[in-house]
Amino acid sequence: MDRREAFQKIVLGFGFAMSAPLAVQLLQSCEQAKGDYSHLQFLNEHEAVLLEEIMEVILPETESSPGAKSMGIIGPTDVLLFNLLTDEEQGDFRKSLIAFEAETNFIGLDPTGKESAIKSHLLQDKQLFSTIKKMAIISYFTREKVAKGYMNFNPLPGNFNPCIEVNESTKAWYT
Repeated sequence: MDRREAFQKIVLGFGFAMSAPLAVQLLQSCEQAKGDYSHLQFLNEHEAVLLEEIMEVILPETESSPGAKSMGIIGPTDVLLFNLLTDEEQGDFRKSLIAFEAETNFIGLDPTGKESAIKSHLLQDKQLFSTIKKMAIISYFTREKVAKGYMNFNPLPGNFNPCIEVNESTKAWYT
């Protein structure tokens, strides 16, 4: 082993040692108690409840899969909204969300009323619902429970086999 290789291994080991606690902290921060909105950076409690209800209509709970609420995706969605949207986009998103709630009283509606409210306002504000849908899907499919329980997830993949049989019961791959 020469000095260059030894130095690379030392730096790599130091990098792993420094990043492991951060990774653990990030993973634990995503696992907040349901109904606890104190950790949110962008949304206030009312907006978080409203957004959670909208995302539950987009990703409802079924017999075979958990819904948006039961997966607790409001935390990761809040992080995405806070970090990915510009200040102007955040302001527009917040205004549109509040206007939607004011027009529909969405939280107080029954499930069919919620679906019809989203369908009727989808044409009026495509940007709002497009953003919500994107953030909900990203947050949902990056949850560990979904990746490991409902998709083919292999953290250490083996050989590449391009000729596998795919049928109706085959899970989608999560890579």
